[in-house]
Amino acid sequence: MIHYYCFAAKGIQDYILRGDRLRLMVGGSELIESLPNKFLARLLDGLGLKEPSDYEILSRVAGGARIIFKEGKDAERLAEVLPLAVSLYAPGLEVVQDLRPLNRGLADVMADAEKALSRRRSVLFAASPSAGPLVERAPRTGLPVAEELRHRGRREPADAAMLARDGAADAEALRRKIYPDKAMRFAENIEEIAGERGCVAVLHADGNGLGRALSSLLKELAGPDQTTERYRSFCAAVDASALAATRAALDCADTGTALLARPLVCAGDDVTMILRGKDALAAAKTFLETFESESLGRLGRGLTAAAGIAFVPAAFPFAQAYRLCESLCAFAKEKSGRRESSLAFWRVTSSAAESFGDILKSELTAPDGNILTMMPYGTGGDLPSVADLLKLKDAVAAMPRGGLRGLLSDIFVGREVAQRAFERVVDVAKGRGKDQDKQRVEALQGALSALTQGGLWKGQSTPLHDAVELLAAEAS
Repeated sequence: MIHYYCFAAKGIQDYILRGDRLRLMVGGSELIESLPNKFLARLLDGLGLKEPSDYEILSRVAGGARIIFKEGKDAERLAEVLPLAVSLYAPGLEVVQDLRPLNRGLADVMADAEKALSRRRSVLFAASPSAGPLVERAPRTGLPVAEELRHRGRREPADAAMLARDGAADAEALRRKIYPDKAMRFAENIEEIAGERGCVAVLHADGNGLGRALSSLLKELAGPDQTTERYRSFCAAVDASALAATRAALDCADTGTALLARPLVCAGDDVTMILRGKDALAAAKTFLETFESESLGRLGRGLTAAAGIAFVPAAFPFAQAYRLCESLCAFAKEKSGRRESSLAFWRVTSSAAESFGDILKSELTAPDGNILTMMPYGTGGDLPSVADLLKLKDAVAAMPRGGLRGLLSDIFVGREVAQRAFERVVDVAKGRGKDQDKQRVEALQGALSALTQGGLWKGQSTPLHDAVELLAAEAS
């Protein structure tokens, strides 16, 4: 009987970001990228299975694949050996899998399999064999040392996963995937991206409601052949749209000699990259707009996405920065209702990065209930516009910074106090009598009005803090 089989790597971002060293992150990304491609092809070939006589691959996405097998016994053989093979190929990476007979419509079987994968992702797997108390631990990860890592004259105790990731760091699968027709040099270390000021941006983007869109699509189809082909076409269109959007976003970091950025995940609509602070918002805006326009051209409908940006010091733990990105992305999705593309950002200035929900309550909400942000911002629709925020940032940059920073403190005191302080900043700037100062004030008032429909506030929210923080983040 025909069987449907799927597998997916568990905790992809945590695996890639573990260790806070760019070379190890790049190596982890390469292992994830090659898992459904080179690794899976060699494994199937080793089992004596050939496409299309024995199986048909419906989709490959970084870290996972969906396959139809002509015989259930062949699928069972793959399911038996895959976890062990992955543990040897990418130590420390866990995979979840599901296998079931295709005794109903493909759409229903796939939906049940995805639910099973989701449940299994929440199951914790104990490391085996467990290390004893006298085992030497790698300082970077706390896991048992397997060997020393040697790179550019430096030595470091390393666990098995670090060794595998370091060994894969010079592969170029992800670069070739994003840029198949030309050679591009990505940044080779965090310091190259961070520059003199020592700060970077971690950007995470994720599509809105793709699972529902696919489920709706498959339910409209009749017959396994039609469903299989439409599913493959849909996945290919999403992947191509995300790759085009990723290239467009990375163009924002192109210096002419190198891309001062490093993509780490490009798995369908799920994209993560590290780049300079001054490039991050433009890159996120470009990604969202390009993803929507490219998917419109390929699918006849524009798919939307959300993005989160964490501006962090280069030495900040990247796994923690990613979790903040995820919470920012989730916040943007929730507030936009997933109806339009949106983004949110945060500049980390303390050692602890909470979820953005906690940050919103503790740092962006005044005692009287007023809110120092208008996030999320959108690329077109009902949300405040990213383009208008960028104009406000430029207008703020032209104003004396001291008065505006004091104004942000006054917002916490009360709405009327803040309004008087804002009027005072405007009057002082106008009082200088120079045409240039008047133009700067008019630009600030116009940029604010575009977001608030007049004045400092719209409802209980103001965009001024967002503009000031974005300016500081891009300068860091």
